[in-house]
Amino acid sequence: MWRGVFLNSGNDAVHVLASLNGGWSATTARMQEKARSLGALDTHVRSPDGYDTPGQVSSAYDLAVFGRAGLRNADFARYCGTAEAAFPGGEGWSYGIANTNRLLTGHDGVEPYPGLIGIKNGYTSNAGNTLVAAARRDGRTLVVTVMNPQAGGGHAVYEEARDLLDWGFEAAGRVEPVGSLDALRPPASPVAGPQAASTRTPTRTPPRTSTANPGPPSARTSTPSPAGTRTATAASVAAADPPRRPGWPTAAAEIAGAAVLGGAAVALVLRVARRRFTRD
Repeated sequence: MWRGVFLNSGNDAVHVLASLNGGWSATTARMQEKARSLGALDTHVRSPDGYDTPGQVSSAYDLAVFGRAGLRNADFARYCGTAEAAFPGGEGWSYGIANTNRLLTGHDGVEPYPGLIGIKNGYTSNAGNTLVAAARRDGRTLVVTVMNPQAGGGHAVYEEARDLLDWGFEAAGRVEPVGSLDALRPPASPVAGPQAASTRTPTRTPPRTSTANPGPPSARTSTPSPAGTRTATAASVAAADPPRRPGWPTAAAEIAGAAVLGGAAVALVLRVARRRFTRD
């Protein structure tokens, strides 16, 4: 089921997994809670499958946060980096499915990106094309987000992500970061368990500015735009491999699943053996 979600953006698989997770409303609520616990303040979850739904929005920043959190789980990383798989059909037969992330597979004339390890592409009518991509090179891992390119057709999202990754790797050691993916994480709380996230109110930390950093070529907005807008491209690039910190999820705990649901990315809370994703 998870291969069907990650590779084929299978909405039917999402419905089954949400049912196993306590139902549609319960899954939505837990996704929202996980988003807040990660400091993803722009994300408002209204539907686990990510279809256009009134009030469901996210941002390039939040998508990068979800992507980094997901990559820190071995199962998530394995699923989002899988290019092809055999989907069981019953009675011993199966059929092949391929990942719709062309930057990973090289399908449809898109050149695959060296070192790409995921994460997920998506599309809806209101949000346009969206991609969270991660690549690893020389011991560094970068996560980039592109939302709703304004020109260049359906493959522009891949080429803008390629430019962002190239810029990020080439900029290593030459520029200073203007902020941190950890800036919005809520402070440590003595309250334990899932309820702790709902009792804290994360506050935004203004990013540090730097004249040494001209900014990546495709980042045409300084403030990530919510999904569903068609006024500008929102893009971000961030390092994904700082040291682990206490409190990051493990395989035995609830973890975040980054779902690039056509631009409205949401964090799905999973238990132990459950993982998820959605729509191409």
